[in-house]
Amino acid sequence: MTDHNAIIHRIIENMDAPADELMWHYVHAAYQRYGTIIGTARALGMHRRTVQRLLKRQPKPRRSPFNVERMAA
Repeated sequence: MTDHNAIIHRIIENMDAPADELMWHYVHAAYQRYGTIIGTARALGMHRRTVQRLLKRQPKPRRSPFNVERMAA
């Protein structure tokens, strides 16, 4: 099981991830705590379908800040 709370703290401390990834981990941490989609939705103040979509979706892979192909040319 992934420790989403530790990941959230690391992201906030280092500011090294996009907001979408932070939200993804936050919703997963809430889901682990409350155990149901309805309980998670109530706790976060979201609609149940929104929580379901966020749980299903994977965060986008991060792109390197450097364009390696461009540097090689």
